[in-house]
Amino acid sequence: NDEEYMQAVTRFLRAVRLLLLDSSDTTSKRPLLSTRDLVELFSGDALVHISQIACCAPAYHDRIDGDSNSDFDTTEIEQAGLEGQRILFNFLANPTKSPFLARMQHSKVDDNQVAHCAQQLVRAMMLLLQRCPSLSMQRFLIECLQTTPTLVPHFFKMIKVPDPKQSFAFIARMGFLFRLVREAPTVSSCIEKDVHFNEEHFDVVMASIVPANIKKHLLTKGLKTPNALVVSETLKFLYALIDRYRKCVADIGEKQESQRFLGLVTDATVRAFPDVQPLLSLRSVFDPFTLEGDTKAAIVVIGQFCKVLDSLALYLPAVLKSVKFDFMKLLPHDANVFCSTSPVLQYQLLCTLENVLELQGERSEQHRLSSSGIRLVLEIVGTARGNQVYQKARSIAIAMIHSPLDADDSESTECIEYESSLWIDGMSEQCLDGFCYLLCAPSNSVFQHSIA
Repeated sequence: NDEEYMQAVTRFLRAVRLLLLDSSDTTSKRPLLSTRDLVELFSGDALVHISQIACCAPAYHDRIDGDSNSDFDTTEIEQAGLEGQRILFNFLANPTKSPFLARMQHSKVDDNQVAHCAQQLVRAMMLLLQRCPSLSMQRFLIECLQTTPTLVPHFFKMIKVPDPKQSFAFIARMGFLFRLVREAPTVSSCIEKDVHFNEEHFDVVMASIVPANIKKHLLTKGLKTPNALVVSETLKFLYALIDRYRKCVADIGEKQESQRFLGLVTDATVRAFPDVQPLLSLRSVFDPFTLEGDTKAAIVVIGQFCKVLDSLALYLPAVLKSVKFDFMKLLPHDANVFCSTSPVLQYQLLCTLENVLELQGERSEQHRLSSSGIRLVLEIVGTARGNQVYQKARSIAIAMIHSPLDADDSESTECIEYESSLWIDGMSEQCLDGFCYLLCAPSNSVFQHSIA
């Protein structure tokens, strides 16, 4: 009888939990079994089977204590799943009851035993993630990693992402990875106490920054797919990854004076990043300024695209410095078309343009001094409806105008910027052609024109 069998399983699991995890010797107040014995008892197939039974529990809710889900009407198999879940949740999230977590924190345990305990727990977490991929379960797993940060590098090594062709599975997994990378403990708290930010422990540190199985070609495929949701989730993950690298750099800066190790971490992060050209092509593939296709989806994708470019320009400039791309193409050719879209997107695009033009430095002189580029920015200044968009476009225009003029000191720079702002504020549509010509013409032509 299946019902009687499941009742027996439930009673057995309850007895295991009460005898081995919740009870102690009344005289010595110590557990009936040592943490070492409990780890050996539950390792391997035993923990896998408990995890499989736990997956039969009803939808996971916020509470993870012993009475979790007890108020719900459940079937016999769900009751067995709840008992398995209570045991497993104690193993994963309760440092006072988990023999695995206690063993990992013991000062006399060697690294191999710590790694063994961590791998046992991470395998159980992977099984839960695979069979119960609800948002609440994902939140619980992140809480487990926040409780025990040293599990993070082991989790990063094991987690995998399906091919972007499996769009639903890819979106779900990348969404989880975005939250995980964004909310995971800092790199300094994820590594062991005897691990330091130096070349000897480089692999350990990188294992806490970038998930090992998230390969470059997989991210590139995610950017090349026509599915807007797949592209958006890929961009969100890249944004979170850059932010985690930024936080790691802050940790290294506080604890390591040498820049060599920071250079190694930066180079490894850049190598993990997808190809730049598919990333830059998103601006034309998902064009929010055309009437064709899903404009709302394009706005979402380009918004995420701007966040990634901004982060690259600020924290990983090596990815963009060598790329040959006219970043003025971030904007449409018509200022009226630009100002007709969402003001939030307008501001995002202008901020991104300002960051990447500043990053490009001398290489972007031709972009800043192109007549069409300057004219477009000046037209946006004249047609912008929102104050933030107007101020940002005006700031870019000032930078474009004074960039060819080298200043020896800050006072000269301020004077040039002030005069440039006067030209912009007094500009009319009738003056645009002549102004752009004088600004972009070679210096000898301007001199001859002024004499004439």
